[in-house]
Amino acid sequence: MYSTGKITTTANTTKVVGTNTKWKDNNSLISPEQVILIQNGATIYINSIASIQSNTEMTLSFPVPATVKEATYNILTTMVHSVSDATNKIVAMNNANVQFSDILNRWATETGTITVTLPDGTKQQLRTAKEMDKQLDGKFDKAGGGIRGNNGVLYLNSTTASQPLYMSFFDTASKRLGFVGRPDSEEDIALVNSFANSELRITSGKKLMFNDVEVMKAGDFGFGGESYFSKINKLSPSANEIRTFDSSITNAINKNLIGLSLSWASAGATRSVRVIACEGGSNPYPDWYGLTYTSSGPAPYTQKFYTTANTTKDSNGNLKAASPIVKVFADHIELNEESEGVELKCLHTGIYQLKHVLGLNSDASWGGINGGITIPSGINQLPLIYVDYDVLVAGEQHPFNGEPVPQEEHGDIVIYTSYRKHFDLPQNVQRARLKTYPEFTKLVGNERVELENGAPVDIPAGHWIDVRVNMPSNSIYNQKQAEAEAYAKEEAERVAEEEANRITEEAERVKQEAAERKQYGLGDNDVLL
Repeated sequence: MYSTGKITTTANTTKVVGTNTKWKDNNSLISPEQVILIQNGATIYINSIASIQSNTEMTLSFPVPATVKEATYNILTTMVHSVSDATNKIVAMNNANVQFSDILNRWATETGTITVTLPDGTKQQLRTAKEMDKQLDGKFDKAGGGIRGNNGVLYLNSTTASQPLYMSFFDTASKRLGFVGRPDSEEDIALVNSFANSELRITSGKKLMFNDVEVMKAGDFGFGGESYFSKINKLSPSANEIRTFDSSITNAINKNLIGLSLSWASAGATRSVRVIACEGGSNPYPDWYGLTYTSSGPAPYTQKFYTTANTTKDSNGNLKAASPIVKVFADHIELNEESEGVELKCLHTGIYQLKHVLGLNSDASWGGINGGITIPSGINQLPLIYVDYDVLVAGEQHPFNGEPVPQEEHGDIVIYTSYRKHFDLPQNVQRARLKTYPEFTKLVGNERVELENGAPVDIPAGHWIDVRVNMPSNSIYNQKQAEAEAYAKEEAERVAEEEANRITEEAERVKQEAAERKQYGLGDNDVLL
């Protein structure tokens, strides 16, 4: 009997349509001339199958007297225990065997994961033999082998909180050689050699301990970090060490330095010592120094290193002590770190205003208060322009427009550039100069003639003037310095506090260890585990 799905009929026709039916499938055992029963409420229509067009369409032998939608039906495929019944079952078994044979063949010969249809019509995802081999390839064998991969290819999970968790190693006699992992309820990780009765442990407090003794780290005792203060004029300098050199009255630098000292003679003899050191403190770009002194003389010979941090190349390519520096071009400016925040305002031809500064820098290395400007040179190293300047004062008249200077422009620098004529130049040199710098000419009629000496002119293309300025205390750089100093102070206080806590904890640990040794009757050379 077959009753899968539902059936729909139309009155006085022989055509019927099925839903979720498989009338054409051999496994259904449906064939023409079989009896079909269709239920319409309490009425049962008896008919027979004339032909089967598809899994969902067939033709009956007689018209159905009424329209029925999604009705229940039964098809009598055979009589129980009849010859046809046995035949159908044998056919069904044979079909199933053929399907299973096809599935087995695909499983053995194809690759990957395949989709197969079972005799009952259901679909199943099946890994082929090759796919199963592929999945097994590279799996770790309990008899031994290697593990390759990334991101935790092997791990241990605790099943109970605050319990030991480790991986042990044994010899052929099942004697434990050692283990690695958490040796006790503490949040520590240890590497233990049971044979040597020794332990290397990383504690939850970020300490590295060997047999309960803290291991020396980089920075301890001057190796790789600050050790202790030493006067730069020390008469008996130690050889080859890293240390902090304190300032003193005989130190020409007169500031704290940290660096590396190298001795050029055996200890105890008169020797020459070289020190390469930089300034201490929070300056992110400290000056570097080289110092030479001997054990027979207190005062060192000092050299200051010039670097990209404390020098600049001026408009003529010369190296100069620097910061803060503003490079002024005809239509823009370039800043270094210390002059960050300065802005340019072009007022007129040859007139520029540098904003957010406090006048020129008075450093003597640039010639004092009036030496903070460097002008560009051209052919034969001849200066191209004249430069003059004003420093604005709040409340006074602005030299350009005559209006009162507002408070926010107090200290701004107004720079004036004008043509610089050289009267004794040979004609060929003069022509070459004006050809190179056409901005030094003007059009008179149909001819270009040289500007008058002192005529306002913009900074020539491809050139700039260097202006060394004073920056206000609230400049971007000075604010960064203040923040760095505050951070350095906080960091020093934090380190000091951590060191104090470490000393306290160490004293407590030593006290506890002494009590345990006494409790278990252990000597100083015995190891506590």
